Amino acid sequence: MSASILLLSGGASTRMGQDKGSLPFAEADLLSWQEQRFAQAGFHVVSRLPDVHTGYLGPLAGIHSALWHCPTVANWIVIPVDMPLLSIAAVRYLQAQGTHHQRPVSFEGCPLPLFLPKTNQLTLTLDQWLEDEQGKRSVYALVNVLNGLWVKHPDVQKELTNINTPSQWQHFIEGVSKV
Repeated sequence: MSASILLLSGGASTRMGQDKGSLPFAEADLLSWQEQRFAQAGFHVVSRLPDVHTGYLGPLAGIHSALWHCPTVANWIVIPVDMPLLSIAAVRYLQAQGTHHQRPVSFEGCPLPLFLPKTNQLTLTLDQWLEDEQGKRSVYALVNVLNGLWVKHPDVQKELTNINTPSQWQHFIEGVSKV
């Protein structure tokens, strides 16, 4: 069963001090590079969607916007733009696990990336949480309330690193230039 990639790139980026998706990388920017590499791997990629809810409500608002703007997509793989070490193989593994179990699947200890089948319960939960000023904003909580599966895969642990600060970005760039 196919899945579309949702690249989340609308975060506040307060620790980075600038929009992470616009960081210069590979003769473009990080978001464009992520879009291109997943598209080249055969995935339908969705990004740059406006939030349906106003104000910054976190990754759940990005997921909600994707459901609203792309109602025919049955399965999503939600990936933050600031996870450039994530391999296509890891994404395909997550997709295979999610397709097999037909429920949300994340790697143990890391809620994103996330395989997320579109269900009525997902839509209702996001609507409820995001419309309530005191509603939950946690991807962990979403995975758990939807009876998600947390899978172990020792080979991908180092790929699940978010780049949140200028020093982490510099370390990543230095590592890429050595390859």
